[in-house]
Amino acid sequence: MRKSRIVAAAIAAIAAAALAVTLAPGAVSAKPAADNPPETADAAPDSARQNLTKIMPLGDSITWGYTIKHGTPVALDGYRKDLWARLHDSAKLSPDFVGSCPRQGDDEWKCYGKGSGTFGDYNHEGHSGFRVHQLSANIERWLDLYEPEIVLLMAGTNDVGKPDAAEAPGRLSAMIDKMRDKRPGTRLFVATIPQFGDAAARARVKVYNDAVARIVPTKGDKVHLVPQHIVGAESEDLSPDNIHPSDCGYAKLSYVWFYYMNRVLNGGRWDNGYWPWSEAPGPCAGP
Repeated sequence: MRKSRIVAAAIAAIAAAALAVTLAPGAVSAKPAADNPPETADAAPDSARQNLTKIMPLGDSITWGYTIKHGTPVALDGYRKDLWARLHDSAKLSPDFVGSCPRQGDDEWKCYGKGSGTFGDYNHEGHSGFRVHQLSANIERWLDLYEPEIVLLMAGTNDVGKPDAAEAPGRLSAMIDKMRDKRPGTRLFVATIPQFGDAAARARVKVYNDAVARIVPTKGDKVHLVPQHIVGAESEDLSPDNIHPSDCGYAKLSYVWFYYMNRVLNGGRWDNGYWPWSEAPGPCAGP
């Protein structure tokens, strides 16, 4: 219980320092889940108590796993390998990541190569360069094909610098509505996006994330806000392009996904495991 309080308080403090997003009533609470379980904690999908949980990681190149290592662009595991391990080892689930990616060639779907395949379960819907409206145009077909019970949606990074960036939150809202209509029983975890390294870009990201934080709590009890804007608050979180996460940033994304999935699906009772902000060894520990 003590570790739960420490972790919850630390996440709340980091989130507040990273970006002052004002959460609408009903949004994610900063209190530890064990003390303040969400109203939906006892309403986890049946799959969370069975052998297989179909999960769709959905988004852009950050979901794909793009980063820059030693000056070389690569797309490897992103947050997904570590999250899969947490779901398997801590939650005792059998997670099955689903999606049309990776694809064999560099085509219009932008998720070519093994693309995050240093572990066995490398399917996803992370499309490099895709904006919210491009994901929305295809989401109904993907939901029909793969029938996920849980979707992890993080999108908007490719929208915030565009002339029509102000329209992105509305497009995200419409996309969520589409997903709820198509699969009303699916749980949607909708994330704010990580911060950028550039100060002007960070301001644009904040505008978008503020809107996301207002939208998500209006979408019903199966749609949950995940504050991934925690990532990018520290320089170690980002690769040299100041947009995509480093290995350290991806480790933090994984932790935050799992922390909020734990709150919703199991009332915070699973062990959250390795905490990348302070525990070593790990990708954030430095040389």
